[in-house]
Amino acid sequence: ADRGESRPVVRDGRQDVVAENRVEHPRRKPQPGRVHAAEPMGRPEAAVSAQQHGLWVWSRLFPRCPAYNVTAVLDLDRRVDVRRLESAVNALARRHPPPRTVFRRSLDQAQRHVHAAGEAGAAVRTGYGEAVVTEVLDRLFEPEVLPRLAIGVRRRTGGSGDTVLLAIDHLVADQRSLDLVLAELADLYAGR
Repeated sequence: ADRGESRPVVRDGRQDVVAENRVEHPRRKPQPGRVHAAEPMGRPEAAVSAQQHGLWVWSRLFPRCPAYNVTAVLDLDRRVDVRRLESAVNALARRHPPPRTVFRRSLDQAQRHVHAAGEAGAAVRTGYGEAVVTEVLDRLFEPEVLPRLAIGVRRRTGGSGDTVLLAIDHLVADQRSLDLVLAELADLYAGR
């Protein structure tokens, strides 16, 4: 039933789709390590950029698609200290708002909200096979749920080194941002 409200229309190449009628997420029980938008947060809501709005609409139309994840794969010649890496990632999230930012629906628009510094922790996933690669790089980021990044370490057999995997939701970062994140993460890991 049309209530006279204007609704965003997305053109997906084949047909016009009314965005609000396309996808509704079922309510999920809170999980450890995940902060939901309904919980008290740090900063008041703010409008999103045009680019973020487009990505937010995409995430509502295709919630099971990790195509817009910004990813990095770093093959190292040494073992990674997982506790130190996790500490560095969490220090990074405390320093910068993007990893602590969620996006909520307000009428037909997205609103950006930044959580307080201590609310956006991320656990490092570890493993020896491709499962950890898929789990991290193909992470499905929900706009209204923290964390906004995923990190993992794929162990290589024989102790020949590890592969660090990082994925960030494109709603909060782009490729240039990822380069800056990696540089700062390396500094934090090194204790600088």
